[in-house]
Amino acid sequence: MSQRRRHNTTPMHYEDIPKTYNHLLAMYPLRPIHNDVALGQATEIIDKLAGHELNRDQADYLDVLSTLVEAYESAHYSLDEPTTCGLEALQALLDDHGMSAADLARLLGVHRSMGSKLLKGERALTARHLQMLRDRFKVSPALFFDRRNMIALQEPKSDFKQVSSRGRNDAKS
Repeated sequence: MSQRRRHNTTPMHYEDIPKTYNHLLAMYPLRPIHNDVALGQATEIIDKLAGHELNRDQADYLDVLSTLVEAYESAHYSLDEPTTCGLEALQALLDDHGMSAADLARLLGVHRSMGSKLLKGERALTARHLQMLRDRFKVSPALFFDRRNMIALQEPKSDFKQVSSRGRNDAKS
């Protein structure tokens, strides 16, 4: 297909997708994706192919194109690092549901001022609070963890003596 066809802004339909591998390559060559424009073009093609009964050429093309999109997204839009902290997620949920800090306090069964303190980060959510938020908003409690500020906790070392099952003192190291 021509260069003009590839950059046309009219929506592409499944019927417009070529049936042979070579024609698919002519429409959109399988090359590493380097920017969001190319990502958008590739995902548009994936969206048109997905969910249809594909011939072998189309299925192979879709597989390779999906791999290229996944590689680009992994490099540029990693899900390993959250983009928001727990407090931002909580505030966004409250905003989406038209709730205030006082509404949060009522939901959690705490004093009215506690809702504001929670949202300012002056107080921490308890396990009970997390369960209540999970039940109300149907989200994972992990959403409210601030992974950017979390540190690995180590078991504290203790120098106390422990009594063994035989009754003698054993120093714990």
